[in-house]
Amino acid sequence: NNQNATLQFAEPGGILGENAIFESAYSSSAIATVASKVIVYPASYLLSIVQEYPDLVEDLLKMLLEKIKYFQTNMELREIRAANLRVLQYLNYAADNEHKIVNLDCPLQDIAVQIGFTAATFSRTLSKLEAEGSITRHSDVIILNDSNAA
Repeated sequence: NNQNATLQFAEPGGILGENAIFESAYSSSAIATVASKVIVYPASYLLSIVQEYPDLVEDLLKMLLEKIKYFQTNMELREIRAANLRVLQYLNYAADNEHKIVNLDCPLQDIAVQIGFTAATFSRTLSKLEAEGSITRHSDVIILNDSNAA
């Protein structure tokens, strides 16, 4: 039973495969869906750089903590069974807190996969949320209306 699961979408400047620093084999794969440049560093090189430049450890820790936060949020979202509640919670996490605006900087199908839905289910759910007045959609922005407090 060979199932694939999308764990993350790498952002420009992001890191992936970092656990390979301490493992002899990496158990995950990365698939580029757009033209990409990837820099591969040997584990021994990374470890020597960290030892030589200890200030980089703080930056690396910040990046890794952001990843952990991302995975925790993703797991929490996937536990929410009702599609409308899961999507609202995702939008609340993704929104600018002050203005309750979500800038859609990636395709909707990527967001759907990230939160465990098909693109069709995600799109239908957004349409229902818009029809009930919970959100307002524009081309690349979703506005969370005051009536939803997910």
